[in-house]
Amino acid sequence: MTMTYRKELKLELGDMLFSVITIANSFDIDLEEALNMVLNENG
Repeated sequence: MTMTYRKELKLELGDMLFSVITIANSFDIDLEEALNMVLNENG
């Protein structure tokens, strides 16, 4: 994986995280709770 590709991937993942956090906040969703629900469901 080239450094340029890693940088682009890092930026895209950052954008995705920002979007998920923003959406969760607007719907008053606790992301830690949501993640735990998914992990417990699949564990």
